[in-house]
Amino acid sequence: VGAVVHGSALSIRADAWWVAADEPERDNTLNLLSCLSFGGRHVSFVGRPLLLARHLVQTISSGLDKVFSPGGNNPVGQLGHVGAALELAEQIESGTIPDPKGIYLAAGSTCTLSGLILGVCLARAVGLKAFQRPAFCLHAVLVHHHIAFA
Repeated sequence: VGAVVHGSALSIRADAWWVAADEPERDNTLNLLSCLSFGGRHVSFVGRPLLLARHLVQTISSGLDKVFSPGGNNPVGQLGHVGAALELAEQIESGTIPDPKGIYLAAGSTCTLSGLILGVCLARAVGLKAFQRPAFCLHAVLVHHHIAFA
C-alpha cells in the first residue's frame, strides 16, 4: 500500500500484487481498497506460483526496473530498521523506556528482522546499555506462508 500511495504522489507507477487471498477482515480489506483507490489497473491477483512467475517476468521485461518483495525487502529499508533499533537503544539507555525482554515483529520478507538484528548487534558493539537482558530475543511471527522467506 505504501508503495502505491507514495508512488502516486511522485507520479511513479507502483503495482500491488496480491500473492494469495488474505483473511476476510477489516485491515486486509482496507489495504486492498487503498490500492484500488489509486487506480485499480495496477492491482493484480497472482495467487498461483506459475501466475506469479509469469507476472514477474512480464513486469521485468516491460522495462520496469524495480521489483520489491512483500514487506519492502531492500537494503535501504534494512538501514531504516537498523536506525530504529539504535533509536530504541538510546531510549532504553536514557531510562525513557525499560530494557525489553524481547521484541515481536511480523516476518514476511525479513527486511525488518534483519535490520533489527543488525541494529541490536550494533547497539551492543558500541556499548549502549540496551538489549542486555539474558534472554532478550527478537520474535519474528510469520505473517503469510506464501511470501515468507524466513
